[in-house]
Amino acid sequence: MLNLLSIGRFSHAKNYDNAPDICRRMILDGMTYIKWFIIGYGNEEHLIRQRIAEAGMDDHVFILGKRINPYPYIKACDIYVQPSRYEGKSVTVREAQMLCKPVVVTNYPTASSQMKDGIDGVIVPLDNEGCARGIVDFIRNKDLQEQIKRYLQTHDYGNEREVEKLYEIIISLINNKKMANECFEFWNYFYNSELPKGIQYLILNSELKESIYSINYTLMSILI
Repeated sequence: MLNLLSIGRFSHAKNYDNAPDICRRMILDGMTYIKWFIIGYGNEEHLIRQRIAEAGMDDHVFILGKRINPYPYIKACDIYVQPSRYEGKSVTVREAQMLCKPVVVTNYPTASSQMKDGIDGVIVPLDNEGCARGIVDFIRNKDLQEQIKRYLQTHDYGNEREVEKLYEIIISLINNKKMANECFEFWNYFYNSELPKGIQYLILNSELKESIYSINYTLMSILI
């Protein structure tokens, strides 16, 4: 089995509605052992599920829905695929590169500004037939996959240690249900524009305050 992974909002830009047909074409080309997992949520989920059924890909394309922590899924995949119609600078592509995963992106207008084709990833055609053929060729080219992994291991694609720290914080929150609930309570105040209540809640809970500070500091370190 070979695991492909894509992460992103279920929108027209991400092109996940075409993933089932791309996968179908790959299987016809001999890739009967692939599984394509898609993490995300959005208005086009029904359309994607419909396309999965139409292409007969229920055993090969899987919608995992929203995941708080995508890093274990990136670590577990064999190839990360971003089949977008268009992108700005894809955060998930960079995250996959930071974790030294071979990445395939479609040839959307900004693809070449983020990736060097054949060096730190592979750029394939945007149309379904060309995309499928490009991914299949990359799967079969084990030497190129290993070459890209080695390149990623020796080049800085961000502060990997900060990503690991964020991963550890998220895991600790998941393991501490009381703290996780309190974090959600704080962010609920924040996102509902009840900042005074959120600040008061934060002041009264010093342990929560340390967790929030750690998350914010780590995120700042990654993004700057």
